[in-house]
Amino acid sequence: MMKYRIIIIIYGLLLVSCSSLNPKSSSGTILKKSKKVFLLTDSSGEFKVVRETVHKKAKNEFIVRKSIYPKDKKESSPVERCITISTPGRLKKIAVLRPKISQYYVWFEDSKEKYFTQLKINLKKKNLDIIMKSPEKQWNGSRSVPFPSGTGVYCFFSQLIECVGVTGFIKKASRKNTGKMNFYVIWDSYPYVQEQFLNMPDSVFSTAVLEYDGMNKNGERRFTLKVAGQSIFYFVNNNGQLVKKFWASQGLSMVRSDL
Repeated sequence: MMKYRIIIIIYGLLLVSCSSLNPKSSSGTILKKSKKVFLLTDSSGEFKVVRETVHKKAKNEFIVRKSIYPKDKKESSPVERCITISTPGRLKKIAVLRPKISQYYVWFEDSKEKYFTQLKINLKKKNLDIIMKSPEKQWNGSRSVPFPSGTGVYCFFSQLIECVGVTGFIKKASRKNTGKMNFYVIWDSYPYVQEQFLNMPDSVFSTAVLEYDGMNKNGERRFTLKVAGQSIFYFVNNNGQLVKKFWASQGLSMVRSDL
């Protein structure tokens, strides 16, 4: 079985340790069923994002479904759709989410045809198996990519806040007012993420650091994700749930509209 560990960088004190986290209290509110609506704005216009989460305890699966629609159109013709499934587990006394499988669909602006990619963890071979289907030759077929050497926490990009949240990091960092967490991002929209965003490396894995930046006047906690040469700002509420995301270098903002 794949081994996982959390590498926490501290400012002079131990913020999160293997012995100090309670997996039940860390994940209780984070993995609950929810449906949230966001307004997404980028260089191509305004969109509505419907994000649903569910924890299927019988199958031990945490699922995030995300659909993106043009703002002024009905929820019948998405421009993007993604589902990511992870398995809640533990590393000693630390709760973690182990990525299992993702499926991503996109309909690019200049094409009515569907582009599809599936990422599936192959525990036996310690690979990530990728299946691509699209109208373009270079994005068809299947291949396997080995996991980076060493061990660490892996998070689907679409589950990032929940993935780091279940470890207790967000809660601990907010209470201590400081902290960093190192982990790996799996780009669940790979390989199309490189077509959608500028200056992205051609890799399905990226090393990442999430750092606590303090609290704003609305009582929201801000975290900065540094990944693939980019900085992405996340704002979460008191329950560790995402309320805003800003990716300034890509001209992207995503703000909850159902508050």
